[in-house]
Amino acid sequence: QRARKGDEIAIATFSSSVRLIQPFTPDLAKAEKALEAIKPAGGTAIYDAVHMAVTDYMKDATGRKAIVLFTDGIDNSLFGTALGSSHSFETLLRTVKDTDCLIYPIFVQPIPEQRQLTPDPNRSSTSLTEQRARANGPNPQLYCGSETNRAERAVPCDGYQIVAVGKKHLQQLAEETGGAFRGLNDMTTLADAYSQIAADLTTVYTIGFSVRFIDTNHWHPLKVRIRDTPVGTQTRTRGGYFSPPSRQ
Repeated sequence: QRARKGDEIAIATFSSSVRLIQPFTPDLAKAEKALEAIKPAGGTAIYDAVHMAVTDYMKDATGRKAIVLFTDGIDNSLFGTALGSSHSFETLLRTVKDTDCLIYPIFVQPIPEQRQLTPDPNRSSTSLTEQRARANGPNPQLYCGSETNRAERAVPCDGYQIVAVGKKHLQQLAEETGGAFRGLNDMTTLADAYSQIAADLTTVYTIGFSVRFIDTNHWHPLKVRIRDTPVGTQTRTRGGYFSPPSRQ
């Protein structure tokens, strides 16, 4: 609904596999219909999904490019199971650093936070994690299923440790691409999160520069400072760039 004239939207889903259910289109009605048809099932292969989006779905896109990643952040490969991504996080990070695509993760806490394990029974809750705590009790257990076998089974690991790793990975994807990470603990803030991302994309600028000599295919960190910015202004940039292969 915040899309502007000329914007195009594509929608992909991922479980233990990745599917493009709506190719890029300026028709918002088509995009909305695709969203309404989504049914969650199977495992979670986040790294494969982002890798596919960057290298395939976005490769022919022009103009400003952004991925909004709505997820609990826990790739099943972190559990040591075969239901997760075939790409490692390190491989994915190297790939996204070499693109001009912004990544905006919206992270949904998949298990109750420790302070929410015993929610107040007399208070209504809009928190996703508190609602899980009400339903499941003090059980910080992660579960994993697959598309062929939807019977979920408990994962033999420290749930909080795995969640922390997954969350950190999402934060890194945002930081390295110039996007922004948003944690979602309250269902009432979901629309606000998307609105903030839409507003961000109206204030993206491209800065060009040239250098005399750089080592081929090496990572070069960048730091952008803006003078005389108003108090409270936040500047986000990519962390650097890989130099292109030298031309013979």
